[in-house]
Amino acid sequence: MFIEGTIEFTKGTGRFEGIEGSGSFTGKNLLAWGVAYIDVTASYTLPTASITTEDLVGVWKQPNHRYYMQFKQDGTYRVASAIENLEPQPRFFGRFQLEGTLLSFITSDESRKGKSLNECPTQTGHYYLKLTEEGQLQLTLHEDPCFGRRLTITREPFSRVSP
Repeated sequence: MFIEGTIEFTKGTGRFEGIEGSGSFTGKNLLAWGVAYIDVTASYTLPTASITTEDLVGVWKQPNHRYYMQFKQDGTYRVASAIENLEPQPRFFGRFQLEGTLLSFITSDESRKGKSLNECPTQTGHYYLKLTEEGQLQLTLHEDPCFGRRLTITREPFSRVSP
């Protein structure tokens, strides 16, 4: 038996949200062995990020949780359970880097200051970033060895508190 057809990418989720593209497939099924061979040819495009570091700078809060996230112009970030703790006692802090839609949180032992303990020293986390139509900052996990940071910043989108 021989099969052929076309495919279309129309929506996508996570890092593939907004995907567009098309392709075709051909294949044959070897009934005697119960095996199918399918060749797929396709092309697609993903939307490019319209997010810049300037878009991130400011303080953000999760509406239904207590966490705040601050991005500074100097490339540093902080996450704390209360806005007044962003400077003296952040839960997570270090440098951030934005490349396209990939946001990286970079921490090191040097990011430890005073009595504040960084829960993820020397661990770098990578997240896909999206600004929703409502203006919220949504982070989707790509990879991060720090369980606490993964759990904290992916619970729900952040809303801007101050520029």
